[in-house]
Amino acid sequence: VRPDPRRGKVGERRLPDLFDRAERLGAEWLTLEVRASNLPAQRLYEKYGFRPAGIRRRYYSDNNEDAIIMWTDRLRDRALRERIAKLRASLQERG
Repeated sequence: VRPDPRRGKVGERRLPDLFDRAERLGAEWLTLEVRASNLPAQRLYEKYGFRPAGIRRRYYSDNNEDAIIMWTDRLRDRALRERIAKLRASLQERG
Protein backbone atom coordinates (compact mmCIF):
# COMPACT_ATOMS: atom_id res chain seq x y z
CA VAL A 1 0.00 0.00 0.00
CA ARG A 2 1.31 3.45 -0.85
CA PRO A 3 2.47 5.48 2.15
CA ASP A 4 -0.37 8.05 2.14
CA PRO A 5 -3.30 5.62 2.76
CA ARG A 6 -1.45 3.31 5.14
CA ARG A 7 -3.17 2.57 8.43
CA GLY A 8 -6.51 3.09 6.64
CA LYS A 9 -7.23 -0.65 6.41
CA VAL A 10 -6.68 -0.66 2.61
CA GLY A 11 -4.46 -3.73 2.69
CA GLU A 12 -6.49 -5.49 5.33
CA ARG A 13 -9.70 -5.11 3.33
CA ARG A 14 -8.08 -6.96 0.42
CA LEU A 15 -6.76 -9.92 2.41
CA PRO A 16 -10.00 -11.94 2.81
CA ASP A 17 -10.62 -11.76 -0.93
CA LEU A 18 -7.04 -12.87 -1.56
CA PHE A 19 -7.66 -15.99 0.54
CA ASP A 20 -10.88 -16.70 -1.37
CA ARG A 21 -9.26 -16.25 -4.75
CA ALA A 22 -6.27 -18.40 -3.87
CA GLU A 23 -8.55 -21.19 -2.73
CA ARG A 24 -10.66 -20.96 -5.91
CA LEU A 25 -7.46 -21.24 -7.96
CA GLY A 26 -6.52 -24.40 -6.09
CA ALA A 27 -3.75 -23.02 -3.89
CA GLU A 28 -3.07 -24.96 -0.73
CA TRP A 29 -1.15 -22.26 1.18
CA LEU A 30 -0.29 -18.59 0.88
CA THR A 31 3.20 -17.22 1.30
CA LEU A 32 4.71 -13.77 1.18
CA GLU A 33 7.83 -11.78 1.93
CA VAL A 34 7.72 -8.66 4.09
CA ARG A 35 10.46 -6.23 5.03
CA ALA A 36 12.03 -7.10 8.36
CA SER A 37 11.51 -3.49 9.46
CA ASN A 38 7.81 -3.43 8.53
CA LEU A 39 6.41 -4.50 11.89
CA PRO A 40 2.87 -3.18 11.26
CA ALA A 41 2.58 -5.34 8.13
CA GLN A 42 3.99 -8.36 9.95
CA ARG A 43 1.39 -7.93 12.71
CA LEU A 44 -1.37 -7.67 10.10
CA TYR A 45 -0.22 -10.83 8.34
CA GLU A 46 0.03 -12.68 11.65
CA LYS A 47 -3.53 -11.59 12.44
CA TYR A 48 -4.58 -13.35 9.21
CA GLY A 49 -2.75 -16.55 10.07
CA PHE A 50 0.63 -16.04 8.42
CA ARG A 51 3.62 -17.23 10.43
CA PRO A 52 7.31 -16.44 10.01
CA ALA A 53 9.09 -19.36 8.33
CA GLY A 54 12.45 -17.98 7.26
CA ILE A 55 14.52 -15.03 6.17
CA ARG A 56 15.74 -13.94 2.75
CA ARG A 57 18.96 -12.10 3.47
CA ARG A 58 19.42 -8.79 1.64
CA TYR A 59 16.24 -9.47 -0.36
CA TYR A 60 15.34 -5.85 -1.12
CA SER A 61 17.71 -4.31 -3.65
CA ASP A 62 17.01 -0.69 -2.69
CA ASN A 63 18.69 -1.05 0.72
CA ASN A 64 19.65 -4.74 1.06
CA GLU A 65 17.12 -5.20 3.83
CA ASP A 66 16.18 -8.74 4.82
CA ALA A 67 12.73 -10.13 4.07
CA ILE A 68 10.74 -12.27 6.47
CA ILE A 69 9.12 -15.21 4.67
CA MET A 70 5.65 -15.94 6.01
CA TRP A 71 3.30 -18.86 5.31
CA THR A 72 -0.26 -19.75 6.23
CA ASP A 73 -1.58 -23.11 7.29
CA ARG A 74 -3.46 -25.02 4.60
CA LEU A 75 -6.20 -22.83 3.18
CA ARG A 76 -8.72 -25.64 3.65
CA ASP A 77 -7.89 -25.85 7.35
CA ARG A 78 -11.08 -25.24 9.30
CA ALA A 79 -9.44 -23.02 11.93
CA LEU A 80 -7.92 -20.77 9.27
CA ARG A 81 -11.21 -20.50 7.36
CA GLU A 82 -13.03 -19.59 10.56
CA ARG A 83 -10.39 -16.98 11.40
CA ILE A 84 -10.75 -15.36 7.97
CA ALA A 85 -14.56 -15.42 8.21
CA LYS A 86 -14.48 -13.68 11.60
CA LEU A 87 -12.02 -11.05 10.37
CA ARG A 88 -14.13 -10.45 7.25
CA ALA A 89 -17.26 -10.00 9.37
CA SER A 90 -15.43 -7.59 11.66
CA LEU A 91 -14.30 -5.51 8.68
CA GLN A 92 -17.84 -5.42 7.30
CA GLU A 93 -19.24 -4.31 10.66
CA ARG A 94 -16.77 -1.43 10.79
CA GLY A 95 -17.75 -0.38 7.27
